[in-house]
Amino acid sequence: DPDMITYFGSMPDVMLSLFQATTGGLDWRELADLLRTASTSGFVVFLGYISMMVYAIMNILTGICVNNANKAAEDDFDNSVHEELSKHNSVVATLSRILRVRNSKGEATFVSDTITWPQLEQHLADPKVKGYFKRIDLEPWHLRSFFDLLKVSGEDEEPSIAIDQFIRGCMRLRCNIKNIDLMASRYEMEDMIVKHISDIKHAVDKLLVADSRHQGKAVAVK
Repeated sequence: DPDMITYFGSMPDVMLSLFQATTGGLDWRELADLLRTASTSGFVVFLGYISMMVYAIMNILTGICVNNANKAAEDDFDNSVHEELSKHNSVVATLSRILRVRNSKGEATFVSDTITWPQLEQHLADPKVKGYFKRIDLEPWHLRSFFDLLKVSGEDEEPSIAIDQFIRGCMRLRCNIKNIDLMASRYEMEDMIVKHISDIKHAVDKLLVADSRHQGKAVAVK
């Protein structure tokens, strides 16, 4: 048979035919039909070879490749986390250093361990400082709200906070739905309630004063 000679005429031809049948270069059914007509034992051995290669060795090789890919992905994830933490720590350290040194009337510099909103606002005029806060997902109005929460009701003095505590507070505020937004809303509601109570108390005092005067006039008439 010419086909038998072509595919199984010599050992190199056999190895090439088996390789093609395994890798898809040749339909193994064609080789199986040729072997069936020539040798039943050869046909059975060929089917065993195909089964072993497809269901055993190929699956093992696929598992090894997948395992290596997963390991590489985990290593890449660890590297990404480490790199992100390094950048994060660098940003925090840089902000802490910048906030501690402030210009005094544009002439000299001095170091301080506390900061107020007007002082922070001066730093925010620098695009680099604003960019650092942007890296930790905080906008200037978030920082303004943060200092508003520190204010004591009825006092006009700007609150100050230790820079280390301010940095830690900033890190606790960074998330998709920012805690500062919720805290600012709560603060505004509480402040509004206090104002309403104050207005009501003031109105009641006026009514009491007016009623007292009215009663005084009534007694005078009698």
